Amino acid sequence: MKLQVQAICFFLMLSSMVFAQKGKETSPVSPVGNVTSTTAPYDVNKAIYRNALKYNDFQTAINAVFNMIAYNPNEATLKDTLTYLYYNNGQYVQSLLVGTEILEKSDTNQNILEIVAISQQNLGLYKESLESYEKLYKLTKSVMHQYKIATLQYTLKRYGECGATIDKILSSKDSDQKINISDANRQSQDVSIKAAVLNMNGVIYLELNQPELAKKSFEDALKLEPTFMLAKNNLELASKPTQQPQVQTPKK
Repeated sequence: MKLQVQAICFFLMLSSMVFAQKGKETSPVSPVGNVTSTTAPYDVNKAIYRNALKYNDFQTAINAVFNMIAYNPNEATLKDTLTYLYYNNGQYVQSLLVGTEILEKSDTNQNILEIVAISQQNLGLYKESLESYEKLYKLTKSVMHQYKIATLQYTLKRYGECGATIDKILSSKDSDQKINISDANRQSQDVSIKAAVLNMNGVIYLELNQPELAKKSFEDALKLEPTFMLAKNNLELASKPTQQPQVQTPKK
């Protein structure tokens, strides 16, 4: 996600913008040790939040944001930050719930929509995740999001739709973009999106009992990425229909 997930993590670490109180300029917050008994409770929790992030203590940061929401419930961006925190802490139920609430008021918030889509996928809500990615793709026209749509269509066994999406990706000028994927043994590798969807196409052909077309797809993937292990293994398996081919899993 992230989402350009890495982008979200980076945004989270730098998200001081969400902590400026409305109508008031604020200076950088001092460390917790310099907070005095006269410091406003909101600012105390702001300092706690920033120090918690410094040590990757997401749960303490989450508690601090909840306190800030209580003191300033009209600051809508605090819920965005809460969604990022839940997501980065692996609390997908919570990131989905808060993210969905945000989208009810602003359904074009691309970062939140992507967090919701990834959270749904991690929770096994593949149909809902597909719908979220389709909404996101309409906003971004990103080949990466199109690729995620294809993987979810494959997971849901919507092979016709998946094949159509793959064709669109293959014709995209951005399909040479690299993606980091992992196999069933959690071995990761950087390959182009074009090679990744050719491998996916080959797996679909195998599942449809069309081994010759499958072999061609795997061979085409290897022409682009000669060291692509998934495609190599699947090409070998194409002559062994009892074996299970592998579709790449993008790193979340």
